[in-house]
Amino acid sequence: MRHAGRDYSLTGIGVDASHEVRVTDIIHDMVEGSFEALASNPNGLVIGRQLADKMGVALGDSLTAVTTAGTQTTLKIVGIFHTGIDAEDQYWGIMPLARQQAMQNRPRVVNEIHIRLADISRSIPLAQAIERRWGFKSAPWEETYARVLDVFALQDKIMFLTTASILVVAGFGIFNVISTIVLEKARDLAIMRSLSSAAVARSCATSPSTTRPTTHFK
Repeated sequence: MRHAGRDYSLTGIGVDASHEVRVTDIIHDMVEGSFEALASNPNGLVIGRQLADKMGVALGDSLTAVTTAGTQTTLKIVGIFHTGIDAEDQYWGIMPLARQQAMQNRPRVVNEIHIRLADISRSIPLAQAIERRWGFKSAPWEETYARVLDVFALQDKIMFLTTASILVVAGFGIFNVISTIVLEKARDLAIMRSLSSAAVARSCATSPSTTRPTTHFK
């Protein structure tokens, strides 16, 4: 992608906008413009926020796309998205499917078909069934986003270890405070116990003995 005399690398993705919104959540990630504008603009382009900032472009600006096939096309930015995933926000450029096919000199060629399931747990069995029946390479979402899932798993482990460490440190702190208080009060407790024992002994020593009267019978 070329703008203001500088070249930028990105991955061009051709989509059918009307169907893409049914299988992805891209419309919820839009921060400027409209994803649906791709359906009415054959030269439309949707890019990530980080890529737009790096190129210094905004909504409505035009860019020159130069492909490895040697074609050159002018595209207009009709939308900007932000997914929070650097690989997408920095390197994705989404455009109409027909435009991408023309730019690559590969008309009527589709590289990927996305399928959205109501039950995501069926992704692996369905991918295996598609490969067995048609021989196409099928990747379930667990495989496609394996790195993202690994990051989440690592975050969970870090959170667990951090929480456990905080609890252990807090436990030692509470134990230390209680131990210090007990040690400081040990002498006072000993004195109070001695005074209590002395008071009990004094009470027993001063208590009058009770003598039962004796009755004499003649």
